[in-house]
Amino acid sequence: MKQKIIDILIFIPAVLLPIALLYIVAIGLEFAGVQKPFELAYWIFLLLTSPMWIMIAYYFFKDIHQSNLDDIEEQELEEQEAEVIK
Repeated sequence: MKQKIIDILIFIPAVLLPIALLYIVAIGLEFAGVQKPFELAYWIFLLLTSPMWIMIAYYFFKDIHQSNLDDIEEQELEEQEAEVIK
């Protein structure tokens, strides 16, 4: 579980870095007066990668939720064992 979260947390910056670079280039080109082609490329890139972002968020929150359910189950088992011992 922890390894999955670590993998996701490593993957997110690896995807965010190119997007940040794209923003920097787009802002620089806006000041240079060459905005429209790169603005179109940005929106196309955003549309193509949005399913990936949704998938990343889904798996991240799904893993956290499953971890919480596992912790609750483990806590209930410990409480049952404590009652049996008494």
